[in-house]
Amino acid sequence: MPLLIPRWPACAIVVFALTSLPAVARAEDASDEPPVERGKVEAFGATGRLFDTDGRSRFFLLSRQPFAAEHGAGFSGEFRIVTQGATPAQQTSDYEVICDSTRTGYHPLRVKGPGGTRDSYVLPDVSHRPATGGARAMYNLYWAACRKQFGKFR
Repeated sequence: MPLLIPRWPACAIVVFALTSLPAVARAEDASDEPPVERGKVEAFGATGRLFDTDGRSRFFLLSRQPFAAEHGAGFSGEFRIVTQGATPAQQTSDYEVICDSTRTGYHPLRVKGPGGTRDSYVLPDVSHRPATGGARAMYNLYWAACRKQFGKFR
């Protein structure tokens, strides 16, 4: 008795192969993010290094860690805000700054909110220095983290 082998058209085999391979690739690497290489953490002491002040608040860079990805390079780390007043307060936040990128339309700085769940501040560009307030402090954070230029823009 001859063995019956179904004769599938060549296009059906190609379609099956193309639709099943991406599923296998996704199962191996669940992340859609490109790989990121990280360097050594640079710490600026227990109190950090002052990069901005507005009379009420002082902003300190605590750490920075270089990273390189497919389309850009930058730093991530922590900074602290110390608010003066009757009851002084401190808040520590995470940041990510892209210092060099081959892409256009990206945001050069993102500050994470409490718990790192969402962006609490996004700096749209670094082409001009904002006059006052939190935008100026974030602009100065960009320059302190990327170029280690502290106090130049106060």
